Amino acid sequence: MRNSILFNVALTLLFSSQIASAFPFGAGFLGKDIFGDTDRDLVHDTQEALDGTNPLLSDTDSDGLSDGQEATAGTNPLIKDSDLDGYEDGEEFAGNTDPLDASSVPSSGLSMILIKAFLDKQKAASQVSAEQ
Repeated sequence: MRNSILFNVALTLLFSSQIASAFPFGAGFLGKDIFGDTDRDLVHDTQEALDGTNPLLSDTDSDGLSDGQEATAGTNPLIKDSDLDGYEDGEEFAGNTDPLDASSVPSSGLSMILIKAFLDKQKAASQVSAEQ
């Protein structure tokens, strides 16, 4: 009987405490974040300060990937396009391409590049024929 009462008290304390309120990553009792990750991006606020990212924004560079996802992927959480190929890191992940490889672009992007190259070639050819 005594163990049952202690167990019930423990459960009551657990579910009314910061610990229960903080799962999975968030704010605990009275909004205090007991894990030290205010924006819930899985990067501790101290690490965000060291990295130069914003501990109040889960996606500092607004590229569609949280700072935690960027830390895992090795992309730069301060730059939207880590490989500088014209496609944001989030776009590349959505397109199953490598955001760290400039030659790896989303397939729709490659199609657009080919279409633009074709149109540029047609435009140049029509300018040459117009000059003749």
